[in-house]
Formats: sequence, structure tokens, C-alpha cells
Amino acid sequence: METKAYHRYQLGLENRKISSIEIDGKKTNRFMQPDAQNKLPKLYVIKSGSEVIYIGQTTQGMQTRIRQGLKAKGDKGYWGYKWRGLRRVEVLVWCFPGKSAEYVEAIEGELVFLFRKHKGRWPKYQMEIHFHNRVEDAVQVAQSIFERCVSQSNVATKPWGNPGKAKILVIGHDPRLQKASTIANYCFYADYFFQPKPDRKSDLAKYQLAEALYQCIRVLTDGCFHDDEILITNLCNEALPHSPKGKTVLIPKGKAEEGLKNIRVLLEGSKVRLIFAMSQQVNYWLQKLGFYATNTGFLEQSEPKGKGVNCKPPYYEPRSTGAFKEICGKNYSADNEYALFPILHIKNYPLKGKFQVYQRNYENCKEQIQVLVRP
Repeated sequence: METKAYHRYQLGLENRKISSIEIDGKKTNRFMQPDAQNKLPKLYVIKSGSEVIYIGQTTQGMQTRIRQGLKAKGDKGYWGYKWRGLRRVEVLVWCFPGKSAEYVEAIEGELVFLFRKHKGRWPKYQMEIHFHNRVEDAVQVAQSIFERCVSQSNVATKPWGNPGKAKILVIGHDPRLQKASTIANYCFYADYFFQPKPDRKSDLAKYQLAEALYQCIRVLTDGCFHDDEILITNLCNEALPHSPKGKTVLIPKGKAEEGLKNIRVLLEGSKVRLIFAMSQQVNYWLQKLGFYATNTGFLEQSEPKGKGVNCKPPYYEPRSTGAFKEICGKNYSADNEYALFPILHIKNYPLKGKFQVYQRNYENCKEQIQVLVRP
């Protein structure tokens, strides 16, 4: 059974209060109707990044309900939401006019159970659920909502940051961790960096990836920019086939062309001054597609070998793995407007092991950036 339309919000949270509300990327100061209506049964799903962390139901207006859950201090035994320490969450809201609270409670219970079956555990911050047997089509409605919540097909990872405020653009590779199937909701799981450090191993890996990115940019720019002045994207923001073990995922030419087009859209009208482009393959495509050029043999040496391109599944292997060191950390002009610095993929930061040979490249990068940004 198909469910009716729902609304999707992004909430900023601070000091147990709602600090910002966005719907479809547009800032507002309230939930829209009918979500704000009192005495109307609603089901709501809370997500952190791509993970569903809480499912609830209410007859209150959504803003009232969430404020109540954020502020609760144990009165009458209610301590509020366990997720209230997060900095940013996504809220999906379904309204059920003409239906009873018991009907929506039944859907809530079935939906939580579906996530338990799907993930092998309850939603991370779920505190309770309500069970009702033989309630009209509750199972079918829950299944429809579940499919909307977990579907990854044709869902692209979103850039992180505000183009109107950003002065730095970071361009990564593709949207997921090397050995994982999870697709990041935001590039490099950047949203995790603005939330409390998680305990669970899978979430900790995402947090650490984002943390390494922000730390790297802080070091290279000598702290001249705030974290909210960094815009983060990938050359490819869609799921690509996993490469064979030990190999690098191949970005097809068509995906690279689409990615560069999206990058130029992000840059148009932005305040970006510096670009950090990660990895040999990303820089190969940025040069190949005319975003910037070097006077080295990098482009020819970084061309993908045919054996990788023709493999099933395909993977990226350059003609020469040493070609990247020749350009890493140097200043190039992108679209005759931006200062672009090639850097290693952030998974290799801080530099260690075989990547310590890039230390001087990074020092040179930092020196050149100081010339650009210091008065």
C-alpha cells in the first residue's frame, strides 16, 4: 500500500533547543501545515545521516512535540529524547487525518519491528513502542514507509556545507567507505563531525573520516578558515560497483563529467577561493575534462590501464602510481579562477607509513596557501 505525501526537515539542535529548521534546503522558522497542527495523529522518523535512530508518533504539533522531548528533565518520569545531544537530525513526518491515535501507534510498532528485522537491532535511540493487533492495514502502511526510509536507489550523497558562505571546496572520490556498502547521506559523513563522538565501531569510523578531513584542512590552511567555511563534495556522489579486493573503485568517464558539472554549479556564485582535490584518479579526471592543467606528464601517466577498466567489476589502476607525487601540494589554476591543490585521499591523513614521503609536498602546500590568504 502506498502512503500519502510526507515532509522532510533538517533540524539544527543546540542546548536542547531547535536552532534551525530547513525544508527542501530552504530555511524557515516553523514546521509547515498540517505537521504543525494540534490534535492530528502523526508518525515521525528521526534520522542521523543515513541511519534511522528513532520512530515516534504524536497528536501534538511537531514543533511542540520535539521541543518537549528536547527540554524534558524527568518530570512525571519522562526524560525526553535520548538523541537530544546531537547537533543535526533529519525529520520525516506523515499525517493521518481522520485516523485515531491507536491507528498510528499500530503503524509505529510495526515500523520499528521492520527496522529490527532489517538491521538486527532496534533503532539506536528508541525508548518504547506500542503494540496493537489486527489494526486496519497497519502492516502495509508501515511497509510502505519503511521502503521510503531505507531505499538507496537513485539517491545521491549530498554535498555538505553552505556554498554562499564557503571559501574552501574539498573534492573527494565517491560516497562510501572502501569496505562498506552504506551510502553516506552527506559527503565524507561530514555531519558526524558536528555530533558527539559515537561509541559504536561503525559510526566511529565515519566520525573519524570526517574528523580527519577537517583536521587536514585546518593544518594546511593554518587555521585561517572556520569549519563552516568548508564545502565538501565528491567527483561522483552515486554508488559505484565495489572494486576487487585491494583495488580502487573506477569512476567512469560519464560519472566524472556529471560530477564536474555539479561542481561548477556549486562554485557558481560561491565565495570559494581554494579547492583541495583528493586522489590521483580525481585529479586525472579534473585535468582530462579541462578543469585545470599541469605542465607535467601527470595526465598521461595517470590514464587508467585497460586491464582495470575491462575487469568485472572494473577498477582504477594508473599507468604510474608515482605520478601523483609530482603534482601533490602544488598550486594550479582551476577554470582560471580558483587556486587548486591536489592532495592525497583523506583516508591517508595523518601521513604515515609509505605516505610519509608526501610530508614535504604538504609543507609546500601550506606555505603556498599562506601566501594566498595572509594579508
